[in-house]
Amino acid sequence: MGRPRKNNRELPPGLYCYPGRNCYIRLGEAKPVDLGTTVKDEALVIYWEHRRLWDAKRMDTRTAIIVSKLQAAINGTDRLTVSGYSQSWRTTILPTLTKKNGKPLGNKTRADYARMLVNQVENNEIFKDLALTDVTPKVIRIFLGPWISSPSFYNYMKSLMSRMLKFALDEGKIDFNPVEQIDRRPVAKRETYISHKDYLAITAKMLDWESKACDLLYMVSHRPNDVLSLKDSNIYGGIIRFTATKNDVDMEIEMNDELKEVVAWFRSWKAKQGIVSPFLVVYPKSTKRRFIGKPVSVGYLSGKFSEAVVSAGLTKGIYTLRDIRPKGLSDEYNTAGDSDKGGHKTDAMKQLYRRIRVPMRAKNNLHRPRG
Repeated sequence: MGRPRKNNRELPPGLYCYPGRNCYIRLGEAKPVDLGTTVKDEALVIYWEHRRLWDAKRMDTRTAIIVSKLQAAINGTDRLTVSGYSQSWRTTILPTLTKKNGKPLGNKTRADYARMLVNQVENNEIFKDLALTDVTPKVIRIFLGPWISSPSFYNYMKSLMSRMLKFALDEGKIDFNPVEQIDRRPVAKRETYISHKDYLAITAKMLDWESKACDLLYMVSHRPNDVLSLKDSNIYGGIIRFTATKNDVDMEIEMNDELKEVVAWFRSWKAKQGIVSPFLVVYPKSTKRRFIGKPVSVGYLSGKFSEAVVSAGLTKGIYTLRDIRPKGLSDEYNTAGDSDKGGHKTDAMKQLYRRIRVPMRAKNNLHRPRG
């Protein structure tokens, strides 16, 4: 939300100017747009041009809504709105929706989809009135517009809309899927690599058990949620067995002595506190009663890691907990060469998690020319 307009009463709606900072525009649900000037007169010129384009887009959508209402009135038919179809799809199709390989969606993905449909689609003012048959690529682009500078969420929302409208197409409710004409937004590739020096400096600022949890993430080198969800029953015979949830790959990781030591440390740590839990990494007795013995959340450890980054004298945000996995896979590759430790199905995904520059190696087979 924009700030209260106490100091901006003379400005048009959506334009904000405050002393000591650039003016900015915020219309509807769109993110604020920095105008690059502190001068109100200059900001007003930019604002009215921006507003002209904004109003034109809204008018196009409103026209489509009115036309669909008139067409329905002429045909004497009930109008199924996008919002109405979303509610029906969410309650009847989503609970049994599967991945492309036919396996059920993960609980988190299903919950994310439901929340996004309710908040972004069903409560959207355009979709409450727009007939499902009148959805066009332009309408979808306008809908996705507020997230155009957040490519990850933009793509996630686009994917969800495409899946829902694909069902509408298969049911004969629409003639084509308008989302298919919209390209995904490019997502910046994260290339951050945590050096050993920085990793040790960060984990030194964490509690002992938190630091050991980071070591476990590093050596297992999988998604934090998969590692923090490990149970003691997943670890026996010198092997850690679990399923990588995102890409549904069954993993078996043979432990070396140091990984065995970390596992043994957590088992001993729980026993000393009298904590009985099937999970390996749990909240200690020093935490709130309702958390004791429950698996540590990614959010908790991520927050503690970020705090430790600052405490170690490093730039805030330079490293995150999720950078530990690519560090582990990069170091594994540098130590032992190519492997399937990350559970990736393609070479492209393997490369994505190797954040070091490895020189191309070749053996020389030539001899100096001789006469």
